[in-house]
Amino acid sequence: IGTWDAAGVRTLYVQGVAVASDRPGRLVPAALGAPFLLGRSREALPPQGALRPEANGLYHSYLDGALDELRLWPEALTAAQARARFLATTPGAIPAPLAARVLPAGPPGPGPFGAYNTELQFYPQWDRLWRTGPHADVVVRFDSHAGRLVFWRGTSYIPHWVTENGIWYTNEFNETWGGIKGCGEPMSDKQCRYSRVAVIESGPVRSVVHWRYALTDVFYEIARADADTGWGDWSDELHTIYPDGTSVRDITLHSSQQQEAHEWHEGIVVMGPGMRPEDCLEGRGLTVLQADGRRQDFDWTGSTPPNDPGTAQGACIYVVNTRSVLRPFVLVRPQDKPSFNLFSKEVRREVSMYPWWNHWPASQGASDGRYAFAADRPSHASLHNISWGALERGHHSERRIMLAGLTAGKPGELLPLLRSWSAPPRLTARLPSGGTVAASFLPARKAWEIAPCGEASLDLAFDASPSSPVVNPCLELRGWDLPPSAVSLNGRILNLGTEYRVQVRPGLGESVLLLWLPLRGDAPLSLTVVR
Repeated sequence: IGTWDAAGVRTLYVQGVAVASDRPGRLVPAALGAPFLLGRSREALPPQGALRPEANGLYHSYLDGALDELRLWPEALTAAQARARFLATTPGAIPAPLAARVLPAGPPGPGPFGAYNTELQFYPQWDRLWRTGPHADVVVRFDSHAGRLVFWRGTSYIPHWVTENGIWYTNEFNETWGGIKGCGEPMSDKQCRYSRVAVIESGPVRSVVHWRYALTDVFYEIARADADTGWGDWSDELHTIYPDGTSVRDITLHSSQQQEAHEWHEGIVVMGPGMRPEDCLEGRGLTVLQADGRRQDFDWTGSTPPNDPGTAQGACIYVVNTRSVLRPFVLVRPQDKPSFNLFSKEVRREVSMYPWWNHWPASQGASDGRYAFAADRPSHASLHNISWGALERGHHSERRIMLAGLTAGKPGELLPLLRSWSAPPRLTARLPSGGTVAASFLPARKAWEIAPCGEASLDLAFDASPSSPVVNPCLELRGWDLPPSAVSLNGRILNLGTEYRVQVRPGLGESVLLLWLPLRGDAPLSLTVVR
């Protein structure tokens, strides 16, 4: 029961007991003839807690819940009357009319590895807003663990690693701030007008998912529009995902102003309703390692860490300490000269030790920044930003790569993976006739590409060492259109499925055989592939 008396005092009663009160002033009734509204604001208003007024639109707020047997009284009830009314109408046990709202990530647990088109269901009222069909979203599952990589329209298709207990984490996207209102980013694309996702490959060896998006503001204006062509900033990302729960994020920014400020990474944890950052993150939220193994932890418990990480600068391994067995990680090659900072701005420590906002995900309102005051809706929190060098640059483009995934191991156990990707061993491909064929490592796909050989078998020698180990290698054998009849490692025949996986990728010009081996080694090893 809520009352508003002649003295301008409002009081809220729950189960007949006053639980809150304030003094907003005298009640001003609506004008005669005004429409009767229930559960919706009469006027469109900007959101409370907005960070950038120019990047927040006006919209109606709604009561997000269920109403039953509403009554209005012409006078403010006294405390005794409110208590009596409650006792006279106390209902029996009633099941909750609304189901729990859990961010959708597909069926729980491990499953056959691959990328699946699906339509993820959040809750009926939200789902009904969308003009989409049965293949709206993409989920990548793993047979090795219960984590997954999710491309959901509720996050504007921004890809998220989801842990075994439902904690969501993303490495962000390209973002800029030129010629628009507020931020130019896919987070602002609430209706996915520009953001698109497509499965390019899916099979036992790997899945490749293409995500394309515009750097738009919340009013759907694209940033940094070229005066001559009208084209603004767009990005393409290819995510090459392997069965071990790792993925190369290959980002290409298309811009006439790529030399201007653009962001490429922000470590963000996403929460569903009822969850706070502290429910998802340890106080020691981030662990970083240098390429030589030196480690440093950052703790938000006592105070917010400073923006400058000090001696930890230049770290190549970043592990986010979520409250889960599987934890998100990011690797950046040392030759790309990484640097990072801690997200020390926009923190309201009276609410949370972490920066915390709820203008995204799932929200449809035009807002690119709103502080969260309570865990009443989907929200997100940030820890750090990483910057690093380009893999290549074009006239109107720039390309960067990082390696990401989920790990159940200790942060230091990621060092061999980093070295196998940033300093891979030399691979020699020999023919039975005595010749060799070209073999080159492609860091953007974490794979060795081997030129067509035209012979019945191929001998491969990895010159592995502790500084250049082999970790779960993938081979791309061009010109092979059928699975191999046999694969042997150091002379021992391997078992298909458990000791190696194969996948044929048809092409317009030539087919490619993909071969993936779940093995690790820091000493030379030989592999023979027979047609």
